[in-house]
Amino acid sequence: MGDTPFTLQGGGRKIHLETIFELFGMLSNSIYVGAFRNIINIGGAADYYDILIGENFVGTWHDWGTGFSRDRNKLINQVCENIGQLFGYKNL
Repeated sequence: MGDTPFTLQGGGRKIHLETIFELFGMLSNSIYVGAFRNIINIGGAADYYDILIGENFVGTWHDWGTGFSRDRNKLINQVCENIGQLFGYKNL
């Protein structure tokens, strides 16, 4: 076997599995949301399982960004900053 519970050895090579376990740990806390072609739900549902989509998402985003709750306003601003940083923009 290997040196630690997270190391495999065979064929003259050691494989350290800590990084792989960390990666799968991060992936286990994520969700996949399929792509949607537009924001208009003509004849469709307002949500995709428990995720808001389409006009319902846009309305909620607008309410959170412009509503009376400062906490929600700050969250929307933080999301916009994070998206901007992700794509290399100074502001959106």
